[in-house]
Amino acid sequence: MTRTYIVEGMKNERSVRKIERALYRIPHISYEINFAKNTVVVHFGKMVDDDKVISAISRAGYRAMRL
Repeated sequence: MTRTYIVEGMKNERSVRKIERALYRIPHISYEINFAKNTVVVHFGKMVDDDKVISAISRAGYRAMRL
């Protein structure tokens, strides 16, 4: 399963690294961050609740919303 999230506030490569560190802690997912489009595409190996992904991005200091 794949889901796409819009992330507000990604301004530079440092922002991308912060989001990567936050998402790395969630088991059974892989992700692609597109700085130019302000999106994160998450690939789920097992079902993971949207709230976990959105909360992780929020804890990194950014606002995320599922497309």
